[in-house]
Amino acid sequence: MRPIKCYVTALILVFGATSVHADLNSKKRLNSFAALPDWTGYWEQDTIVLGVGGEPAQGDAGFLASKLWFAHPPYNADWEAKYKARPQPPDHTYCEWGFPAIMDSPYTQFELVVTPEQTLFIPVMLHATRQIFTDGRLHPPKDELWATPSGDSIGRWEGQTLVVDTIARKAGPIGDLNELSDQAHFVELIRLVAKDRMEDQMTIDDPVAFAQPWRVTLTFRRMKGVDRLVPADCLENDRNPIVNGEFKIAPRKP
Repeated sequence: MRPIKCYVTALILVFGATSVHADLNSKKRLNSFAALPDWTGYWEQDTIVLGVGGEPAQGDAGFLASKLWFAHPPYNADWEAKYKARPQPPDHTYCEWGFPAIMDSPYTQFELVVTPEQTLFIPVMLHATRQIFTDGRLHPPKDELWATPSGDSIGRWEGQTLVVDTIARKAGPIGDLNELSDQAHFVELIRLVAKDRMEDQMTIDDPVAFAQPWRVTLTFRRMKGVDRLVPADCLENDRNPIVNGEFKIAPRKP
């Protein structure tokens, strides 16, 4: 009986694969593709000038142009007191920030991949690819949802605007001076405002930390003369371990 079961299973797998392949090439899906906006290519934050190597031309001063990195969120009384009592910002590794920092840092360069089922933001740094599902699914139920640096994102298209809902973002810092709880909820309206310019109207609501929602508008430009992004890893060959997001000096290996 075992060979028969294996044969039936193989038929089911082949049939399933054929069905999926047919769906991916269906007229309905092709029409859905045709209706999507042209977000192809590589993008960068347009408030910061980058040098040929992808580094901010003005060095780390580029962080000052970020609308999230050093921003002062609308904290409630308890979190405001904690914010004001914070000492000088520690030395963090910028490679480990997730969302929303990947949308607004001096090193923000990313490729966009848009399909009817999902949109991918693939950054050159920070190791935090955003996967936004647009296939009609909901967020996972509470017992299957856990916090991650990028959170869980689902979206829907309203005309040429992608409406994104993100929850389950891991508690912790945005940049050097501010942070969010694990209850932060993000809603984004992402759209082209010109052929090569994109806008992200982001609203952040944190019922644990905020007195009111925080609204930020981010803007990006499509990069010219670029046909690939080379991944960067600023932790490569780093002998200083990262503990709770802060550098710890380790002795040099013999």
